[in-house]
This record gives sequence, C-alpha cells and structure tokens, in this order.
Amino acid sequence: MIISFITEFFGKNPDNTTLVFTLGAFFIAYQQWRAARFEASMDKYYDRLDVANRRLENLEGINAYSMYVFMELDNLEYVIEKYKLGYITSEQAFRELKAFYRHCRNIKIEGKLFRNLALELVHDAGYQATTCLVVKKVYDDFPIL
Repeated sequence: MIISFITEFFGKNPDNTTLVFTLGAFFIAYQQWRAARFEASMDKYYDRLDVANRRLENLEGINAYSMYVFMELDNLEYVIEKYKLGYITSEQAFRELKAFYRHCRNIKIEGKLFRNLALELVHDAGYQATTCLVVKKVYDDFPIL
C-alpha cells in the first residue's frame, strides 16, 4: 500500500522511488542512532553514580542505611528515566516500583525509616522531578503512625 502510494505520487521513475526509500532508511537509521546515544549516556551517568556511591561506602561517618536508601532511589530513578525514553516496558518499570514499594511497606521499623529517609533524601539530593513525585506518592500511600 505504501509502495503503491509512493510510486503514484512520485511517478514510475525508479530514481525518485529510490531516493524516497534511501531518505526513509536514513531517517530510521538516524533515529535508532540517537536512541542508542541517549541510552548509552544514561548508562554512563548511572555507572558514574554507582562509582561515587561505592566510594562513599568506604568513608567513615557515612550511615550505611542512608547509602542503601540512596541506592534504591538511584535504581528507581534509573528505571523511571529508561521507561520515559521507551527503553523498557511498563511491566519492567512496574517491577522496580513494586520492589521500592515493598521496602516502604516493610512491617518492621525499617519500613517507616526507609519511607521517611527516602522522602527526605529524594528532595535533598537532586533527583529528577518524576522520581520525587513517585516517592511522594508511595510515601503518601502509607498511614502516618
């Protein structure tokens, strides 16, 4: 159907048809290249973040539990950003959201500590607005004890 439209629109001249298909293939290749660059830059950003987090773990005076919460926030933000760019499915993003939710729901005292610390750190550490919103919505889903 598309081929017949192109041949009717540009005539039966094979040079015109070849030009259209070449430009179309170039456009598709360019879009795929850009998407790969975005994904690679995100991966490098989070790799650098992971290196920084591992370095902080070795410093004295840093609360190990805070580093754990930072790691979970980093994972959540990574998945949210990959989902927004279309690199993962909604099922994959939902899986990470459920894992974060389970940390917040933990029946023991750690659940409340995790929730409160996550809400505090997500706003103080410069996370993306979407990540802040997701953490706030998860936090608000639990009754204040």
